[in-house]
Amino acid sequence: MRGWWRVLGLTMVIAATGVSDMPAASVGIPNCDGARMLADLLAAQQRGDNVPDERFAELMASPRFLAAAESGDVVAAYELVGRSIQKRDQIEAVRWLRQAAEHGHPDAQRELGKRYMSGQVVPQDYVEAARWYGRAAHQGNIETFGALAALHSLGRGVPQDFVEAHKWYDLAATHLDRPGFPLSAQDRDKLAAKMTPAQVAEAQRRAAAWRPVQEPSPCPEVLRRILNPQN
Repeated sequence: MRGWWRVLGLTMVIAATGVSDMPAASVGIPNCDGARMLADLLAAQQRGDNVPDERFAELMASPRFLAAAESGDVVAAYELVGRSIQKRDQIEAVRWLRQAAEHGHPDAQRELGKRYMSGQVVPQDYVEAARWYGRAAHQGNIETFGALAALHSLGRGVPQDFVEAHKWYDLAATHLDRPGFPLSAQDRDKLAAKMTPAQVAEAQRRAAAWRPVQEPSPCPEVLRRILNPQN
């Protein structure tokens, strides 16, 4: 599959499957024009139509798509992150990441948190890293659980809190079953050795009670409905 926009677009489809139903047009929310235009091109591909890569590039550069991204269409804003990276414009990429993150895109929130954690393009800032990782984690972005746990464990960007750290390590160990992530269980168990039994029990209670809460963001749902009208 060629073209960075196709990868990002399909990622958005996957991410959108968990978004609750909400109207596409309402006071105070974006019109989702970017999501609709992107979905139309992706739907044409699904039907087997020949859609040249240039069509996607033209779409990303169109005033209507850019206006949608500026207005809070997270589908459009997140797609423009990839376009900016392709142009080797990391400052512009961060601008679109922030736009998407502020309007609830969990992958953008994770990536912005990662940049603040490492000081990539933006100044290193653990407070900002914890804020963006936290927003993404609370939406269920499992790849942020371990990083958020580490920040709580070390007291970087947030007050040191072993109970919260244990909770996030526990959730990471439970939800991440890919190679390399067993380290979350090891980190959790090492941390437990520094905690009282009551603290461990409270952390386990919080982990068991945790449920993701998605931030309102209608445009991924618009994209999903166009590409998967039967679902």
